[in-house]
Amino acid sequence: MLKYFLPLLLIASPIAAAAQEQAPDQTYEAEIKRASQLGLLLYEFDSSAWVATDALRDKKKAWELYTEIATPKGWTTTEVDKNRLRTAFIAELNGELVSVFDAETKGRKVKKKTTYPTGRQLTESELMQYHAKRAFTAKDIEPCAEFLPMNAAVIPSPDGGAPYLYLMSATKKPNLVVLGRHFRFRVSEDGKSLSEKTGFTNGCIGLPMGPSTEGKPAGLLITHLRAPHPQEHHVFASLANDIPLFVTMPKTGTTWKVDGTSIKPIDAKKLGQ
Repeated sequence: MLKYFLPLLLIASPIAAAAQEQAPDQTYEAEIKRASQLGLLLYEFDSSAWVATDALRDKKKAWELYTEIATPKGWTTTEVDKNRLRTAFIAELNGELVSVFDAETKGRKVKKKTTYPTGRQLTESELMQYHAKRAFTAKDIEPCAEFLPMNAAVIPSPDGGAPYLYLMSATKKPNLVVLGRHFRFRVSEDGKSLSEKTGFTNGCIGLPMGPSTEGKPAGLLITHLRAPHPQEHHVFASLANDIPLFVTMPKTGTTWKVDGTSIKPIDAKKLGQ
């Protein structure tokens, strides 16, 4: 059985019915907007990497090139334009770091696949991401043994500032929404150093959605202690699992509904009615 570490008043449970939304709370307007933007970017970049990996595995010659002929070094995902992302699979080939396979994606669909038998030179953004994913050490994070390996993603900042590196706990178990531990860092210009470490939860949190035969619940309830408002990992979890989250804040006595990129305060008295 999966063990859950429930820190300090942490509550996690299914919601029988959606609660009534209230007028938007202006107190954390900027923070909520930023959480929504970052959560969406994180979801898009993570999704691109997943479908690109499937595309690489399906292309036998490219997979052999990446795993057998070259020395695999991971992947990076960068923006091609506002509608497409490109995931490049980096490998050491003939003594150089290059991309041996690119997959351009739109949403969860692969739109273009390119194999490079002799390798493609990496862009500055790809090199930055490559170094950023290797800049942290084991002492920088406290991973959850049951949610390994973690996924790493480097995403641009919506405000044009330094990009972020996210280390996200993950699971292969069906019907389990993983909410912690996740971590965020600011990335230096060259990607070789990290700063501003942010941990989103105190413990390891996996919320079961129930047996697939019973259908999805109307939402999941969780108490959040690290901030007085929902953060981007709530948005990511809602998008990735296609389920609303009801996030309660003990310090402020507020409850929020996170439904994809929508984050709105709700009347907590309506929960479960």
